[in-house]
Amino acid sequence: MKNILLNIKNSYKVRLAVKEDSNEITKLEDQVFNEDSHSVSFINELNYENKYHLLLVREISPNKNIILKLVKKILKLWSFFSIRFMQSIEGDFISGFIGIWFYQKESYISTFAVREFERGKGLGELLLIHALANVINSGGESMSLEVRQSNYQAIELYKKFGFHKVGIRKFYYSNNNEDAAIMTVNDINTLDYKNRILYLINNHSEKWGMLNKVSVVN
Repeated sequence: MKNILLNIKNSYKVRLAVKEDSNEITKLEDQVFNEDSHSVSFINELNYENKYHLLLVREISPNKNIILKLVKKILKLWSFFSIRFMQSIEGDFISGFIGIWFYQKESYISTFAVREFERGKGLGELLLIHALANVINSGGESMSLEVRQSNYQAIELYKKFGFHKVGIRKFYYSNNNEDAAIMTVNDINTLDYKNRILYLINNHSEKWGMLNKVSVVN
């Protein structure tokens, strides 16, 4: 798999998840998917050859006391964060992640999450851009996913990137028996789709000011 080709301004960056990220990702999974029977365990998937996670992180150094204190204050406002978590922040602070299966030119988003207090800043779209760029640059031709029928905001985001509904998984989510919409985007290796991605990247950059250098294979 080729390296990420999108660089991010400010304190955010996207990188591949490694074993050392297991604890923090597991905590974030528990917080975001605590009632979701179809959440995916990062720890159980570390050794899968065709699976990887991209992390959206902020670099927080213990030496930057002002930043560290600010983040801890923010976390204290959210009761679902444990004391253990607040005491363990160092290095990269994980703001979100996306899990991708990639096999024989087909890809599948298995998990996708952004911290609740980090939402509304274009971070989910940023992770999706990186996921698509990586798959395209690795020779992929399609991407699929499942999403709750009631998650209209996510569905609109996927439609923006060319995903369309191709089916329904009945009673997919066991906590409330909600159906899942199956969404797919095909032909992501075509020039038309690459131009579409570049257009969306430029729009994201103008709105949020995060993306700097961008490269998608021609």
